[in-house]
Amino acid sequence: MEAGRSTQQHSDLALVYPRSKALQSYLTEYFIVVVQICLRFHRFAQRSALGKLTSSLSDTDIKDARSSLLAWSKSIQAEISLLVAQRIESEAENGSRFRTLMVSTAKSHSQQQKQIALRKLLDSCSTHDYETAWRQIRKCGNTSLYKQLPEYNQWLAGPASKTLILVGKLGYGKSVTLANIVDDLYLRTTSVSSGLAYFFCRHDVPESMDAKTVIGALMRQFIHPLGHHLFDEPIDAETHGFSRLLDLMRRAIPPRYVGYVVLDGLDLCSARERKTITEQLELMRNSFHLYLCVSRRLDPETELLSIAPDFPKADIVRLPDNSSDIEAFITARLELAISNQSLTLGDPTIVLEIQDALLQGSRGMFLWVVLQIQSLCTIQTDHKIREALADLPRGLSQIYSRILRQAKSNYSFQAVILKLIIAARRPLTVHEMREALSVTPGDTTWNPSKLLNSISPALATCGCLITVDEEEYTLRTVHPSVNQFLLRGDSISRIIDKYTQFTMEDAKTLIFSIIVTYLGYGIFETAVAVRLPALNVGPAPSRIINSTAGKSRGVQSMALKLLRSRKQPSFDASRTLAHEFTRRTPPSMEDFHLKDYAHAYIMRHARTFPVVSCNVLDSFFRLLELGKLCINPHKDASGLLWLMLQPYAKADIIGIFESMNVQLDHEIYYGRKTVSRLFRLAIRTGNIRAVQYLLAVYRPFLLNYKGATREEEKAVHQELRNFCNRQYWFSDRDFTPSRHQLSECFFGSASLNYAMHERQDAIAKVMISCELIDINEVAAVPDSDTWDTPIGIAMKQQDMGNLKLLLSPKVRARLVLTVAEAQGLLDQAKNLGDGSVASLCEDYVAFLIRKIGNSSGNWEGSRTT
Repeated sequence: MEAGRSTQQHSDLALVYPRSKALQSYLTEYFIVVVQICLRFHRFAQRSALGKLTSSLSDTDIKDARSSLLAWSKSIQAEISLLVAQRIESEAENGSRFRTLMVSTAKSHSQQQKQIALRKLLDSCSTHDYETAWRQIRKCGNTSLYKQLPEYNQWLAGPASKTLILVGKLGYGKSVTLANIVDDLYLRTTSVSSGLAYFFCRHDVPESMDAKTVIGALMRQFIHPLGHHLFDEPIDAETHGFSRLLDLMRRAIPPRYVGYVVLDGLDLCSARERKTITEQLELMRNSFHLYLCVSRRLDPETELLSIAPDFPKADIVRLPDNSSDIEAFITARLELAISNQSLTLGDPTIVLEIQDALLQGSRGMFLWVVLQIQSLCTIQTDHKIREALADLPRGLSQIYSRILRQAKSNYSFQAVILKLIIAARRPLTVHEMREALSVTPGDTTWNPSKLLNSISPALATCGCLITVDEEEYTLRTVHPSVNQFLLRGDSISRIIDKYTQFTMEDAKTLIFSIIVTYLGYGIFETAVAVRLPALNVGPAPSRIINSTAGKSRGVQSMALKLLRSRKQPSFDASRTLAHEFTRRTPPSMEDFHLKDYAHAYIMRHARTFPVVSCNVLDSFFRLLELGKLCINPHKDASGLLWLMLQPYAKADIIGIFESMNVQLDHEIYYGRKTVSRLFRLAIRTGNIRAVQYLLAVYRPFLLNYKGATREEEKAVHQELRNFCNRQYWFSDRDFTPSRHQLSECFFGSASLNYAMHERQDAIAKVMISCELIDINEVAAVPDSDTWDTPIGIAMKQQDMGNLKLLLSPKVRARLVLTVAEAQGLLDQAKNLGDGSVASLCEDYVAFLIRKIGNSSGNWEGSRTT
């Protein structure tokens, strides 16, 4: 108690601490004594009861510690008194010092305000945690092989901005190599004349694959050490946009500044995001000297020269042979596995066989080595180990399949865990996963007995394909190739089992259903009533154990007591259990770990086009009506509309949108088209299933939007019809929209052109085959002043698949072209060198001539309709 009071007293006098070295030394010695006392008590508390009796704290120790505290306290007090006296004397002798101090304080306040403004400015660039991803990868290993590359040393010493692309095959360790390059560059840079920015895209963090996140994080790192120069004149830290951030960089970075950028995982980004990233990096290069180092994966069928079309002037180089690193890595991993007894051997010479087999089969893949060793650790006999060494999987896909087959004790948990990990918007923690696995989609009754007693056996069903991060305690797949393997559904991955096979849509639907059900638990609305369970001690002690809430040491101890009490007929279990349950507190909101994730990401999952059951939708709309979901009208309107258009969904679309202040009146005349934005979002994200579903929903509406029979009206989605009626499209006698107006409202303007510009070829094929889509719309070409039609776009992109489909007999009747335009199309097709396309163009010209006939008198200018 004396130590506590004294500590608080001296802590309040921290203002004089920097003024005296002696005071600093006295305080340090004082708190050292305090820590020693605490350490003694901590060690004493860790002992067993017998140990406490044999080694109790002596009164002499306590007295010695108290004497030391008093001695140092007196020294501190004397030094403080001396400092105060010196201060008073100094102030009396020279009053100017006070004015100097005030000026210094004013400068310090001004500097503090600048720091606050700089922090806001940096946050406007990006708030993404880019350091954690680098730190996690950096811990995976060390390498210096990149220094052996002449191209790397030339890149460092180059007189002008250059781009270096390091190419390696799957599992080589490209991310680890770039993480080591960050270390090397950090030692070479200074905050004044040069700087370093890095970013590692993560396959399990969708935000990290967004261009705004990548560029914003890179710009933040460049601006941070130089940002204090920005506040010599007023700036607006609230506005956003690449152009503003680039302008801030130009103002902050001095002349002749050299910037190094290390970017890993660009392969994970979509083509659209990659294009934006490369464009912004090129603009940064035009503003100052920028040295860019990028990693790219080299697939077996990919040529080295075509690996980086986004960086046409880059130096492309293969990463060097890593056999020396692989050998050292195998040795270190085997030593660790044997030391911690995860790998047990009967014959010690087998370890040399393992080492040779892994070295021969690795082919430069570190990931392959890791997975093979972990797979061998599950084998219990030397004979089985030798059999496994004789039949080692050659590729990653084969070893993924073997690992999942080995862990086949509970396929249901295996599939659910993998789906949740892949579909999560950020890596789930172990506690969040434990709660998610206890949720039955659609059942909003909270039942604590469904909560897993231990999540370790469930995670073990996925083998070593998932890993738990030691810093964040989050779950991840060990490599992006695991996700690709599970989702691609090819002949190799089908070997696993039908229960583990799933699509990305399955994963999205599952996680959305789970979090909606979870948020619908009544436990979040009312207090939990704690009841004593009705127990029958005699026949089934296991029931007693299962009915206890929680898995603390007390619970396990009580279970043991109950088991041992079976031979004591007079034992009253109800009194003991009553006493135990009264000591327990009801679960608080902190005990529900998944709640924060569910609230933060539920609407983001709604925007991923999940297909959910009716009862889950009812729970979602009930939460929405009760105001328990935080909605962003601009971002979440499309996701809400998607859920409202699901089969059997019943919701007041207009009422919900009006509560969100989303203006829908006269949308067919204004640009705020919530319905068309939904269709455009499905195209942009490449969700072909969502595009097909929306086309099917809108089809009966557009074909029968007036004069429909009763049977035809049944095919129209009821909520969509109610939506249109509320918009006065049917109920107002003075206005009936045309089919073109409805089509523009549902699909937007030139949606097919947009799909082709985005290179969503599969979606474009679906839209071309649908008679609801106008295949003749003219739209502006991005980054150009020209306009073009879908067939013109397909010709310029040399998209043979869509060209053939547009000119096929089933589709060409919907084309509207003059004979001259068709002849020009034929000439372009001949230049492409594809005989089948040219033949289709010739057939189309002949088709036009036959259709128009000689009666028009002007083939050149006539159009078919």
